[in-house]
Amino acid sequence: MRNLLAAVAALVLPGCDGFAQGQLADIQAQAAKDAEDRYSIAVRGGDFTDMCVHAKIVAAAHLQAKHEAEYNRWKAKERFDCDAAKTLGILER
Repeated sequence: MRNLLAAVAALVLPGCDGFAQGQLADIQAQAAKDAEDRYSIAVRGGDFTDMCVHAKIVAAAHLQAKHEAEYNRWKAKERFDCDAAKTLGILER
């Protein structure tokens, strides 16, 4: 009986791992999209510091999801927004 249970587990569990990995990828992709939506709200607010922070969050979400092209695109946005925030901070003093 134990051998039968072990054989069934060996056949069933590897399929569950693939299913769980697929679900994890879906969750990570949704988290990245949610972060992008929050960035859009920050853009509408017009504050480059908020935009800088949210661009960092979006880049991190794409890194976690292993979306290399999107990660690189958001790192470029992050640099632009953070540089703008620094420049405006200097000009406002």
